[in-house]
Amino acid sequence: MFETLFQGNKDVFLAGVRAKFDAVEQQAVRAVTSLEQNGLLGSDTVTDGLFTEVSNVADDGNRVVWRHVTVAGVQQMGTRVAGGSYPEGSFPRGWETVVVDPNLQDAVEFTVPEERLDAEGKKYKQYLDRANLAVIDARRKNIGDPFDVLNQAFILPASYASAKFVGKGNNGLDDNGTALNERLITITHKIAMTNAATSTALSNCVVNSGNHAAFNDTYYYAAKEQFTSFVDDVNKPMPMGGGMLTLVVPNTNGLVRTAQEINKSDWKVGTANNEVNVLQSTVGRIIASPYLTNSINYSTANTQNKKWFLIDTSLQMPEVGTGLIRVCFVPTTSRTEPKPGEDSIVYKLKQSYSYGFCDFRNLVGSLGDNSTAS
Repeated sequence: MFETLFQGNKDVFLAGVRAKFDAVEQQAVRAVTSLEQNGLLGSDTVTDGLFTEVSNVADDGNRVVWRHVTVAGVQQMGTRVAGGSYPEGSFPRGWETVVVDPNLQDAVEFTVPEERLDAEGKKYKQYLDRANLAVIDARRKNIGDPFDVLNQAFILPASYASAKFVGKGNNGLDDNGTALNERLITITHKIAMTNAATSTALSNCVVNSGNHAAFNDTYYYAAKEQFTSFVDDVNKPMPMGGGMLTLVVPNTNGLVRTAQEINKSDWKVGTANNEVNVLQSTVGRIIASPYLTNSINYSTANTQNKKWFLIDTSLQMPEVGTGLIRVCFVPTTSRTEPKPGEDSIVYKLKQSYSYGFCDFRNLVGSLGDNSTAS
């Protein structure tokens, strides 16, 4: 982006253009800070972070492909009599998720004539730190992108808004690399052992008679029960949701208030029989963000304003956390350099991250709108 020397009211910090301001607000910093406090899905490895960042640095250099595969264990134990033969065991691996560098870098540059810099009032130079403003906007984007994983949770990965988003991966049994194309939230998650009874019917979608269930104490409890029905890739019990949960909801339709009532009330809200609220203090963290109803990065018409998610943060793998991942291919990098022949200064920033999931078992959710679940 080229910044010309004279741009009307954009030049208000030029020395002598206007009288001194009594107060100057750095609104970009304030806006990003408010977003972080208003329910940031942190891309970090701390215990309350929902997205785990995977570094681009490998032993032999910067990676361009990141792979994740599960080893499910022995499919079935057999029996033998004394002196008899041992039954042959099966040692299958699970689904393989492959994240390839999409070669799509977020980038921006400012080109500013040196004369413009000389003409700016020294008092206000801190508010026109172009490099810092670019970093702030990158922070804003990195806050919004994780939420777009959830905004796209109910659609097929083949329809994702950008190649920067990835879903749980490929067939891990016969190495044919066929994409599963499974929604993050669906009633038909496959498990690796395709001959298992639940191979096409493992659901992490909370439903009411086949429709997306609304968020209330009844279906919150149903979601906790649903967590306990999960199995691993060899169809053996893998109950989840037993620990503290994170609830993610948009700032609409009273969902945050409902969540607070469920989590903090001693008694069930709206009942006449003094029923004890058995769900009190089972939510460790409530996340709400405007990015769940209006993505500024990819879609400006997100009408899914009743959706809700429960995420079990108590069972996290060191490498992939809750299964929600951010793969770094180009870390956020900024630099300032001269532009020869123009007496201008160039401020540049670039980054490349891919967001997605490699397992669904830490998460259940619903659109909450009574539409048909799929």
